[in-house]
Amino acid sequence: MSVISDMLYEEHNRLSRAIDSFENVITELPKGTIIWKNIKNRSYPYLQWREGTKVKSRYIKEKELAQVQDNVEQRKEYERNIKGMKDTRSEIERMLGRSKLK
Repeated sequence: MSVISDMLYEEHNRLSRAIDSFENVITELPKGTIIWKNIKNRSYPYLQWREGTKVKSRYIKEKELAQVQDNVEQRKEYERNIKGMKDTRSEIERMLGRSKLK
């Protein structure tokens, strides 16, 4: 095997481990987005997400809002990173041939 192939295998394995690690982390973070509902002329923050075909929402207490906002943004950043890593891993698989990776 060539040096380049070895490097590609190592990178593929590194990406796979990183993807698994990031996917474990995001299970602890809230999914969805923060929306504001107007109720009796006041705005209230809600976390809204989809479960299958249903849209769910949960009221966010004022003291929790900043933390929930940070967690939602952090999850979105992890998801973007995971997508990029999966795209790169797929390119490596095409270069090496999927059958050789198993």
